[in-house]
Amino acid sequence: RNLGVQISIQPTFSREFYHGDALVQASGALRKVSSAGDMANRNWLKKFIADSWNTELIPASTETLTELERNAEFFSGLTNYTHLTCYPQLDIPDFWLSSEWKEKTFYILVPGTSGAVAGKEWPPAFFSDLATKVFRQTGWEGVICGAKQEHSLGEQILKQCDAPLQNFCGQTTLVELAGLLSQSRLTISNDTGAVFLSSAVGTLSVCILGGGHFGRFVPYPDLPGQTNHLKTVYHKMPCYGCNWVCIFPIIEGEPTPCIANISVDAVWKQVRPMLISCPYTDFL
Repeated sequence: RNLGVQISIQPTFSREFYHGDALVQASGALRKVSSAGDMANRNWLKKFIADSWNTELIPASTETLTELERNAEFFSGLTNYTHLTCYPQLDIPDFWLSSEWKEKTFYILVPGTSGAVAGKEWPPAFFSDLATKVFRQTGWEGVICGAKQEHSLGEQILKQCDAPLQNFCGQTTLVELAGLLSQSRLTISNDTGAVFLSSAVGTLSVCILGGGHFGRFVPYPDLPGQTNHLKTVYHKMPCYGCNWVCIFPIIEGEPTPCIANISVDAVWKQVRPMLISCPYTDFL
């Protein structure tokens, strides 16, 4: 509130009462604009209360849209000007780049999900097996990235893998991570923020995707005339769209079936065409 803002804009489609709507109200802005949104993170009482805090609600279509399309819809309503859906692009300035990695050819693994949803993480043993395949194909060194609390995941992969890897979990700022991702030849990641950042900086990226929000964040829609750097690998199941409320009994620390059933070979089938042929191919 001390910022003295005149307008607050909340484009989030699945608004959260405490981490979104309450901040809008607390801002004290004269003009408060939010998406009409859906009910994924609210009940009707919270919706009624939060809607009353806004001076404007931008209508949202009830049809299934990706977040890219949803953002274009919101800003079209906000500005009364048609915004076209496009893939995210982020230009990285030179001073964000790591001098240590400028002369190296490497790829990045992102084995965590920042603990946002239980069961979304592909098993560390699978990442380890995949790292071995990538190294044998290319000879590239691998870098494991993630939050500080995911350091142990990185260590699990290191212990199970003979390929050269470094565990950078918890050792990069967001800016440093963006720079490192832009220098990487390839990113292989769970469904988490790093994979979207990776594709935005123009790096080929593979997302290992479950069914909780399938079609909302990824896969990206086909947009003619634009280059999509983000590819997905998934194991389709009838229960897709569960909002990560899994219908199967899950052992704590284990992935949901839609994640566990994604084999190393399935991911490798997507990854291998992205790799540049080199003498190491003979190891396969």
